[in-house]
This record gives sequence, C-alpha cells and structure tokens, in this order.
Amino acid sequence: MLAAARRPPNNAAWAIEMKWDGVRAIAVCDGTETRLHSRKRQDITGSYPELATALAGAAQGRALILDGEVIEQTATGVPSFGLLQRPMHVTRPSAELIRSVPV
Repeated sequence: MLAAARRPPNNAAWAIEMKWDGVRAIAVCDGTETRLHSRKRQDITGSYPELATALAGAAQGRALILDGEVIEQTATGVPSFGLLQRPMHVTRPSAELIRSVPV
C-alpha cells in the first residue's frame, strides 16, 4: 500500500503500521527461483541477491508471492533509509557490500 498523510481512524478495528523506511518489494517464488520486483514492477533481484536466495530456500520448492519491505537497520535496530541507499541501485553488489549492508 502507498501511505497517505492523514489522521488515523479512532477505532479498535484499525491497526497502525510502523514506517520502516525501506523499499517495497514483491517476491515471486516459483519453487526453484525467486525474483524481486519494485512497486513500479521493475526487477530488483540483482540489488538484493542474498534476499532472493534466502527466500528461495525458505519456499522449500513451493510457489509463493510475498509483498513486503526491504529494510536496513542500524546497529541499534533502527530502520535506516540512508544505509539502504548503498545497495539500492547496484545491480550486482559485491560480497563486501552485501556483508556491510545486510538487508
């Protein structure tokens, strides 16, 4: 969902989701491979190969689709868009970049 700035409902049936400060990603696992897509349907798998590999392993041969947010956290667990920007537009991140910015 694309967030909108407005007053939240005052109703127990509603929940507020934390702003993670990340990048939306739709993961499509076909049972053997996982592809990641941006909100604008661009393939972003190359930017986050470790995430695609982990999701393919977690799918255990099953087909599934996940809609979530890729984030990077500081050492204290706070989401950081600034840190996430390092691998964001890199289509083939180095092993060092993957190690230094674990999404």
